[in-house]
Amino acid sequence: MTTAPAVGRLAATNVKDVAIVGVGALLLLISLVTTTWLFMPANPAANTPAASMSFSDLVTATGTSPSTIQASYFGWLAWFLFGALIVLSVATLLTNSRIVAAIGAGVGLLTAILTTLALKGPQTWSQTIDALPNLRLGGYLMLIGLLTLLIFNAVRAFSRPRDTTTTANGTV
Repeated sequence: MTTAPAVGRLAATNVKDVAIVGVGALLLLISLVTTTWLFMPANPAANTPAASMSFSDLVTATGTSPSTIQASYFGWLAWFLFGALIVLSVATLLTNSRIVAAIGAGVGLLTAILTTLALKGPQTWSQTIDALPNLRLGGYLMLIGLLTLLIFNAVRAFSRPRDTTTTANGTV
């Protein structure tokens, strides 16, 4: 029995992996454009009504934030980081490169840290923890999408290399 190299890089790509990356990317994009991220309860002392805030509402609300990370994250950084993570995840699929996967895992971890700091903003950690029940669908979709791509890249970076050879009859 002889072995021949796989036809194209996608020959070694598993449909499950494509689905994982596709779902993770879709969840991140949906969280940015369509859903509510946070609920802000009414504050009678400050005379502010209750509000449901989408990502674009948070862009407006945090534009003048004293937290540079928060203002940058909701202004442009989230789009950049999510885009980079999606591109690196697709590149991991196409190349089966452990180096690309490790970079993707690093970008995913950096994105998770910066997302946490952006959601915290100028509040104390205890205020941030107290506000977690106010997280809504957009925030959860973002977390699930982010963790999906982070874990995908980490597993691909630290797992054994895949065998990309096929036998003469096309089986692996």
